[in-house]
Amino acid sequence: MRIRFIFPFALLMTLQVNASQQTAKKEQKKENKTAVKASAKQEKQNTKKNAAQKSTSTTTDTSTPAAEADSKNKEKSAEENQKPAIKKKATASETDSMTPEEQEKLKKKKELELLDKIALAHKLPPLSKIDSSVTKEQVDLMVYKKVSEAAIPKFPEDKYRKAAEAKYPLWKVGDTIKTIDAQGYKHEGEVKVMNTRYVRIGDRAIYAVDFSGEMLPHLNKENRQKAIDKYINEKKKIYLVNKRSIKAEVRTKARMELYGKYGFVFFRDKWLDYEKYHALLLKAKQRMDKIEKLRKAREAVATPEQPEK
Repeated sequence: MRIRFIFPFALLMTLQVNASQQTAKKEQKKENKTAVKASAKQEKQNTKKNAAQKSTSTTTDTSTPAAEADSKNKEKSAEENQKPAIKKKATASETDSMTPEEQEKLKKKKELELLDKIALAHKLPPLSKIDSSVTKEQVDLMVYKKVSEAAIPKFPEDKYRKAAEAKYPLWKVGDTIKTIDAQGYKHEGEVKVMNTRYVRIGDRAIYAVDFSGEMLPHLNKENRQKAIDKYINEKKKIYLVNKRSIKAEVRTKARMELYGKYGFVFFRDKWLDYEKYHALLLKAKQRMDKIEKLRKAREAVATPEQPEK
């Protein structure tokens, strides 16, 4: 009876040991399969990586000089494209670090450059070339001095007085003369009689009512002096006209020389100093800005913005 009891128990233990061994074998197989899959995956990744490295090395080895030059040019252009942005940033930082006086100075400099461009566009001298330290009044004084120092001969009054005295001699009996009376008749011959009532020339008499203006200076001292003074005054008027023309010529040359020397601008028959020329160019700039504003407004009306779809 005891043997019957022990035999089933031993059999049960044997079966349990066999089951546990089989379970362990199954787990071992699973682990082996997982390890094989992982190693295969790793090998595949390594193969791809090696292939990529080989292709890169082959492309670098087989690259032509033209391709290398092209890549260098691309790098250079990229660097140049980056430069303006860097410059702008530097300029902005410089402006921020400037004092208000320096900023105002820079603003005036930019305005001056713009006005110079406007002047050149209108075929006028640039504003920057004008000497603002010399005023128009100072140049006018220089011109006046130059005109006053011009070598203009004085009026030769003695010369013209002698000429007048020779032209209007006093007649006396016995002189041979030639004249025309107030009626327009010509008379030529020796003076026979001469008094306040008439003058006899040859056989013909000319009465006082027929004395012409040409005859009067020759008949008495008073009329002669009047004629001499009139002659000198007429010559003096001509001299003064010539003198004015000479001065005007000297003045024109002096203005051209001195105004040009100090950078003044001749515009519409006037010489403009720095301030007036600056104001003129500013007006031109404002007019151009107004025209540009109107142009943009017309373009905006002509081509309205389309709504986004």
